[in-house]
Amino acid sequence: MKRIFAGILLISIMITTPLISYGDNISTEGIKSLSLEKAIEEGIKNSSQLKINDLEIEAKKVELSEARYQEKKYKKSDFSIGTVEGFQLDANMLSKKAEFALEEEKLKKDYIIEDIKYNVTRAYYGVLQSEDYLKVTNSNLENIQRNRDIIKKKFDLGTVSKSDLLMADIALNEG
Repeated sequence: MKRIFAGILLISIMITTPLISYGDNISTEGIKSLSLEKAIEEGIKNSSQLKINDLEIEAKKVELSEARYQEKKYKKSDFSIGTVEGFQLDANMLSKKAEFALEEEKLKKDYIIEDIKYNVTRAYYGVLQSEDYLKVTNSNLENIQRNRDIIKKKFDLGTVSKSDLLMADIALNEG
């Protein structure tokens, strides 16, 4: 029992140590500034959806080449696929199906790229809006601090009451 526990502990330490060191490397890189175009480019470059879609496109290309091979095989053998409920089956139906599937995957890729562009643009402008909000909030806090300092000096001179000073302190604490 102790050996099993020690083995599990050793394996968990071996698994978590690289993850912890990876997390440390990420935090030490710092903040970098990106333009919208560069952010979109990075989003497209690092998209796992696009990589998966590229693999699906390759699979559809292989299916298309296999269908064309089957089509050539049927043409050489003069073999008729047959009819189904009055519909004449054609040997190139497989290749047509594969062509349409390939075209569908290419359209999906275009859709994924447009979706990434939209999401990155929305996130980019969200960050800019948050930065503006932070600047406004900091400016507001500085104004409240200046107002509190002015009221404190006026209180020291005796021109305002203690309640005015307390109200300024409350405003500063809320701000």
